[in-house]
Amino acid sequence: MDVIDMIIAIILMVISSVLALYIYFSKNLHMVASIDPDKIPGHLKDRVINYFVTTLILVTLFFAIGICLTEVNTILSSVFTVFGFLSWIPFYVYCYKIQR
Repeated sequence: MDVIDMIIAIILMVISSVLALYIYFSKNLHMVASIDPDKIPGHLKDRVINYFVTTLILVTLFFAIGICLTEVNTILSSVFTVFGFLSWIPFYVYCYKIQR
């Protein structure tokens, strides 16, 4: 494992954690891409924020693991990267259903 891969993974996790904490404490839905905060009912905003923060950390963890495994096992790295992208789908489906 290369040192630069580890540094990139750590920086990615730190930035994602700071962003997740900011969104969680500020309750700012304008930071979330592809979501119109005005269409989300007021009583569900906290649930959407919690779900987004959890998904953000999970996806970042999958990407960080994928980056760390790039030189060791390319197939496993690709699997974790695909899991990262697929982890966003339930969140956006949930938000799409709420906005309707």
